[in-house]
Amino acid sequence: MKNLLNYYAVAILFLLVHCSEQKQKSSQDDLIRYVNPFIGTSEGGNLQPGAHLPFGMVHFSPVNNGDSFCEAANYIYKNPFIYGFGLLNISGTGCANYGSILIMPASGEPTVKKRYSKYSDEFAEPGYYSVMLDSQHIKTELTATLRAGFARFTFRKGKANIFIDLSRMGNQDTAFTLNIESDKEISGYRTDGQFCGKPGTNKEFFIIRFNKSFASSSLVKNDQILNQRIISVQKDKILALVSFELNKDDSIEVTAGVSFVSIANAKENLEKEIADKSFDQVRRDAKAIWNEKLSVILVEGGTDTDKIKFYTALYHTMSHPNILSDCNGEYPAMDTHKIMKTTDHNRYTIYSLWDTYRTFHPFMTLVYPEVQSEFVKSMLDMYKEYGWLPHWELNSVEKGVMNGDPSLTVISDTYFKGIKDFDTTLALDAMVHNTEKCYEKDEADRKNVQYIRKAKDEYNKNKGYITQDYKASGHDVWGVVSTTLEYNIADWNLSRYAKAMGREDLFKLYNERSHGYKFFYDSKTGFLRPRFADGHFIEPFDPLASTGEMSWPGSGGPGYTEGNAWHYLYFVPHDIKGLIELMGGEKNFTDKLQECFDKKIYNSSNEPDIAYPFLFNYVKGEEWRTQKTVRDLIYSEYRNRTDGVPGNDDCGTMSSWLLFAMMGIYPDCPGFPAYQLCSPIFDKITIKLNNKYDHGYTFVIETKNNSKENKYIKSISLNGKKYDKFSINHSDLVNGGKLLIELSNTK
Repeated sequence: MKNLLNYYAVAILFLLVHCSEQKQKSSQDDLIRYVNPFIGTSEGGNLQPGAHLPFGMVHFSPVNNGDSFCEAANYIYKNPFIYGFGLLNISGTGCANYGSILIMPASGEPTVKKRYSKYSDEFAEPGYYSVMLDSQHIKTELTATLRAGFARFTFRKGKANIFIDLSRMGNQDTAFTLNIESDKEISGYRTDGQFCGKPGTNKEFFIIRFNKSFASSSLVKNDQILNQRIISVQKDKILALVSFELNKDDSIEVTAGVSFVSIANAKENLEKEIADKSFDQVRRDAKAIWNEKLSVILVEGGTDTDKIKFYTALYHTMSHPNILSDCNGEYPAMDTHKIMKTTDHNRYTIYSLWDTYRTFHPFMTLVYPEVQSEFVKSMLDMYKEYGWLPHWELNSVEKGVMNGDPSLTVISDTYFKGIKDFDTTLALDAMVHNTEKCYEKDEADRKNVQYIRKAKDEYNKNKGYITQDYKASGHDVWGVVSTTLEYNIADWNLSRYAKAMGREDLFKLYNERSHGYKFFYDSKTGFLRPRFADGHFIEPFDPLASTGEMSWPGSGGPGYTEGNAWHYLYFVPHDIKGLIELMGGEKNFTDKLQECFDKKIYNSSNEPDIAYPFLFNYVKGEEWRTQKTVRDLIYSEYRNRTDGVPGNDDCGTMSSWLLFAMMGIYPDCPGFPAYQLCSPIFDKITIKLNNKYDHGYTFVIETKNNSKENKYIKSISLNGKKYDKFSINHSDLVNGGKLLIELSNTK
């Protein structure tokens, strides 16, 4: 009897363990339930909730921004009307683009002047979006592959119509072509390209197929129905209208391929990626792909809200850059748009580098190194095609938005974190070229537009800084202090990269330039302050001024870019020890940094100061301030709400900040392979390493005594050995192992 009881006990224990393991496995297999695509879709988050795959070309999303082009994602949560569903959408940027190639269903007799609807019952998950168009009584569902979209519109019995609208954002574009190819297909293209007021044109080609034959079809120009099957116009409003007669409640399925090369390539993309798959199959495939990508990081413990914030942020990092090349490898070359072909990697586009070099690319380097490698290869492609590394690239056009030279930092950071399967010699040539040559492009309305290193000659002559004289004499530079600091971090990265390549001469040259920031330090005010060549500082000086540098509000205080003197004082990530000395020692450094938070000056929604919370780690005994400040910001600035991102996401920059902060590690100096430590949110975080680039299988960050109140680090061990530092090397992570952090409620 005793043996029998033992048998049952063992069996029950086995079942309990097995069920627990199955439950955990199921939990890990369905991580998309922790993603809320509506986070960041209001209050300037500029994120869109539609369907796409990781880094996919197609972002199939609702457009509800009325006649305004100023809403960057073409969608704001709770705007009253949907105007269509765009195959191409930009997500999480500060300026608008795309929202193009709209597909909009309508029921009954179509009205070409009223192509919008009230809506309800929105639902979104990675790779899928649905909504009820109340005015039309139509359920709309969207899913996507990398380069194609799939829509299912469920109508009531009667007449069903679908509009294909190319010109709703026509005030930004120049040309449109529509062609009714058959009774089931429509093709065409439109030009696009303006961004933040910067010119540039590219073509967006498409093929749209229907699962039913048209009962009727027509083209519409400026609200007038035309008796023709193909039309090409400039500036006019143009759309196609196709209608169906349904004898019962039924669905119209619409598939669409997109290309930036040709209609033929759009067809090939559609046929290779969707072919004869059903809507539900494409949705299932998308779900599986997203779950696989999200499962690279597994978290345990924490609340469901914590997990939603974490996995939604992880999801948001996989919007841009996105694939530009077609299935056959073709893509439009940088600047010329000559058709090129890549065979060994995908070509990517949408590089918001002023933002993304700080957190996003370091995150990709750690978590998705195979993708980061392709990002760098795409940047080098751009250099080969038109002579410069990108600054803010959109569809093979340099927009020149923001300042600095961030490509250098991205390449260096990637290299020093072990990703070296790109042309490292070409990269050095490209980096040096960016610093020494000016990109000037003649245009009809602006001559000699210098896109990359503005004030290059002034900066180089002074060995690392730009005086206020340069700005005062009418030259184009956006903040002499800010631009200097951006060039300094780029040159520091170039110096280290050059040294690794055996170029000691370049190391010395660029390392010297990287310390030019010291020219601006004013010991009387304690700030980095705009200064003239003769040594006197700009007057008047208000360290809180965030306007006056350019003509628009919020452009920055005099001398600064989108910020003030406080936001740039500590922006010397490559020389924090030098800055501490400049400021008169550790106490002054710490006191002023704490004042920035106490007086609510720190701006979590803009890039220059986002590393500030982690800088207390540089002063022994003050690390608790980092632990407290980061924990507080995680809960005050990021929420599971439509306004849950501080400012716009800047192509994954803010989401990457949150991911690092919640994991308890942060890359405060891009280009230096180390992370500052803080208090993780979760009990256990498992990072699955990529064996092509990394040496271990997993790296685990585990905490003891974790709770919302226990935010202070009591002790740390690495792989079972006591660890007495508050930073950790990148090599320690990618070699695999475990970091154990014990927390308490006392500092």
